[in-house]
Amino acid sequence: MAIVLPTKPLPAVTQDPKNLIIYGVPKIGKTTLLSTLESNLILDMEDGSDYVSALKVKIKTLQDLSETCKQIIDAGKPYRFITIDTITMFEEFSKPLALKLYKATPAGANYTGDILSAPNGAGYGYLRTAVDKLIEMVAACTTNLILVGHVKDKSIISASGAEVGNTKDLDLTGKIGRILAAKSDAIGWVHRDSNSNLCINFETNGDATAGARPQHLANKEIIVAEHKDDGTFESHWERIYPSLLNE
Repeated sequence: MAIVLPTKPLPAVTQDPKNLIIYGVPKIGKTTLLSTLESNLILDMEDGSDYVSALKVKIKTLQDLSETCKQIIDAGKPYRFITIDTITMFEEFSKPLALKLYKATPAGANYTGDILSAPNGAGYGYLRTAVDKLIEMVAACTTNLILVGHVKDKSIISASGAEVGNTKDLDLTGKIGRILAAKSDAIGWVHRDSNSNLCINFETNGDATAGARPQHLANKEIIVAEHKDDGTFESHWERIYPSLLNE
């Protein structure tokens, strides 16, 4: 097909983030919030969905993940959203594949240890490759992929090598978190405000790794679940995925 060069600016195709990462401290309400998103299948890798009613599948092994993806494809990809809960545990599931990839090389043919103990740090690269391959497998099953993660504190180092503070970051090994963040359309820090509303912070100049390409999220803090006086909450996923307003 011949390429046709545009003669005027083309409109945006969508404002919905196709690849969204949210992360925060455990038990703050991430899984409960995700259970309210219509047509969202939660791939539960840490038994975090036991106390919520949701579209969910327990994933305990790499084989479980592969079989689930195959069934979704065979069923015609019925879920508009798929959530990996959590990406931190997903990384653990990726290690057998990373080891298999490494052992398929001349350098790793006779290796018998853990993938992250491979000589010269080679295992970290294979782990990144394995995580990427498995995420692509899940992403092929849906339109919108959501990755849920835990948080870790990362030191901020000055030019002189001194620690001058810390920031909140996605809890993953080595460069994996940074690479996933770069590939995502939006990454946000989940927390509660002073009124107990559940918020996602996409501000790039705060104390957490965050940011977004869609203009309605970029440098914003979004209340995605409003706390009610009776202890319940009202979710507002349309603030993240504007197309939901048209349904």
